[in-house]
Amino acid sequence: MELSQLKSMVAVARHQGFTGAADALGLAKSAVSNHIRLLEQSLGVRLFVRSSRRVSLTSEGELVLRRAQSVLAELDHLREDALQGHTQVRGDVRISASPEFGTMLAAALVPRLTVRLPEVRLALHLSYDPADIQNPRHDFAVRLGQVADIQLVARKLGSFQRRVVCSPRLAHRLALSDPRDLSSHPALIFSDHAFDDRWVLANQADTSSVLTLDVSGQIAVQGFRALQELAERGEGHAFLPDFMVASALAQGRLVEPFQGWRSRPINAHLVYRERPASPP
Repeated sequence: MELSQLKSMVAVARHQGFTGAADALGLAKSAVSNHIRLLEQSLGVRLFVRSSRRVSLTSEGELVLRRAQSVLAELDHLREDALQGHTQVRGDVRISASPEFGTMLAAALVPRLTVRLPEVRLALHLSYDPADIQNPRHDFAVRLGQVADIQLVARKLGSFQRRVVCSPRLAHRLALSDPRDLSSHPALIFSDHAFDDRWVLANQADTSSVLTLDVSGQIAVQGFRALQELAERGEGHAFLPDFMVASALAQGRLVEPFQGWRSRPINAHLVYRERPASPP
């Protein structure tokens, strides 16, 4: 029995389903289902009754749930007590992230780190290639979307959306009113080799309404910051994270021609290896 299995059980019970639990935990639905299967095998009881509409606890599951919640709450208290102890935290911490998230992470962490943990040294590895977090060279990594590896612990940092943006001059010249018109105009592509992409936009007033756009362009760059600069210069439409373009939109350097259409929220997680339990 592992803590990750107990956390999955509590989440499934809270959300009355595997999909909601997976979204809350930042895991793939199959990973949560596997956690429950292994926990049921370990305990020798059936924890949930599954139907087409919902998942509900069995009587045995209700008993296990109360104990699981108690264990997890006690673990949280233990963690808080440890953090409030007098032992000085020291050592090197290595985090892997994309350039944009790494920059934002550095701005948020460094001021706190130097004051609260002066004996800790932080190294950020910035790359679009996902780091192998099982490699001891990396302690943490920022992953976007679902975390399918059940051997990793994921902590949700927040979420963002991607927006279609362009320069005011280009927006005025093209005067597009329907996102589907983007398929017939050059786009700025996030890639280091491909010149076409698929942009999925959800209607913000009705998220069940989704448009899938096949776009292409003459320019492809594997770097959101470079794509933003090209968009500001009027070279085309770009599909960029909202935390990057907020300032440019506020200052009028960029506009959002289809404000009712954006990507669905994308979760960002801080992931790390699950440490094996210490021997008694």
